[in-house]
Amino acid sequence: MQQDSCATIVISASSSNVIAAPTKLFIGVIGTITEQKQGFLADFKRCFNWSGRFAIKYTYLDYAPNKKDSIQKLFKDEYDCALFLTIDDAQKNIEWRLYDTALGTMIQGKRQSLDAYAVVGEIVFALTNEPQAFLSKIAYRKRDRRKGTSSLIVTDFDGKNQKVLLESRRILVSPHWNNDPENLLLVYSEFTPTNVCLKMSDMRGRTAVILDIDGTTAGVSYAPISSDGTGANDVVYCHSGDIWHHHYDAKKKKSLHTRIIHEKAVCSSPTLLENGDVIYCSKGTIKKYNAATKTSEVIISGGYCVSPSYSSHAHKVAYSKKVQNQMQIFIFDCGKGTHEQVTFADKNKATRDFHSDKMDPCWAPDGTHLVFCWERHDKQRIAILDTQTQQYEFITPENEQCSYPTWSVNLF
Repeated sequence: MQQDSCATIVISASSSNVIAAPTKLFIGVIGTITEQKQGFLADFKRCFNWSGRFAIKYTYLDYAPNKKDSIQKLFKDEYDCALFLTIDDAQKNIEWRLYDTALGTMIQGKRQSLDAYAVVGEIVFALTNEPQAFLSKIAYRKRDRRKGTSSLIVTDFDGKNQKVLLESRRILVSPHWNNDPENLLLVYSEFTPTNVCLKMSDMRGRTAVILDIDGTTAGVSYAPISSDGTGANDVVYCHSGDIWHHHYDAKKKKSLHTRIIHEKAVCSSPTLLENGDVIYCSKGTIKKYNAATKTSEVIISGGYCVSPSYSSHAHKVAYSKKVQNQMQIFIFDCGKGTHEQVTFADKNKATRDFHSDKMDPCWAPDGTHLVFCWERHDKQRIAILDTQTQQYEFITPENEQCSYPTWSVNLF
């Protein structure tokens, strides 16, 4: 099915700080109720509810309306869009048609496999022209002081379905995802008796050593993989206060390590951009290394600023900044050159924002949500922040010590 040439509806709030009212979406499920449909719709609703952009009504129908005036009647009932789902339990696929109710015309339609996260991602993209995070993963480190262990935990995009990827008697820190959706890996640092080495784990918990040399290796970033596959073999990492670049020559089967950033202060939190530039932190300022000129410049200062995270989709940098002795999350818009504070303190002792630090923000693939570490005294929890509403929710319980959150690319 092809997209209707008359479709005009695109719902987007990315260009404005004004939060639009939820889009009213009518969803009609065609056919009889089955257990498989109910399971699919549970995940379907979960994705739509998490996005926070839609007010939805679900209805089971014997058949889908096929006349223009039937679609436009839904507009008179104040629905902005209508979506009709036909689920084939036997073939395990779904056909969906999305309509603009004002015009009574189809925006887009498609038949695809019965994967709720992929289907909702396609539908929301058709409505907003923005990527979603439904096919991504979150990871973080959990410490169990009673057992004396560190664990790496992997969850779905909304913090649900938590899974222990691996557990170690050694201290594990600073996990980061690679950018390859077909071969997803979690790279992390492990404290050994003689150094801090760099290791990786696949999604089955099978580990391997990447770099085991004298000193401390912690903080890594993989280059974004472009459509032609370039960038897949380029990585930057921190080693003993300096930032190094690694390139693997697949033809020669040879690795090349080059120190690219050396300063008197310790450098940390590198993000490798597609053009080879690097955003990083040094002595409480956020800097950008220009790969072409091999020089660095300060891009964020004016206080103690750390833990930068760059979103290529939003073209923004999230970072933590000290405000009245508490760390809060700010966003720097690289295009506009503006800064926005998105978490705040509270004088009320009963609230979660009283004397709490928000650290280590990391962008979701949609360029709208952030995952970060909330800290107060000896408590550490992981939370997800919607940067448009500036509201956040915890995804880990109060009695666990969780930190170092990281968000993957979407898995296709």
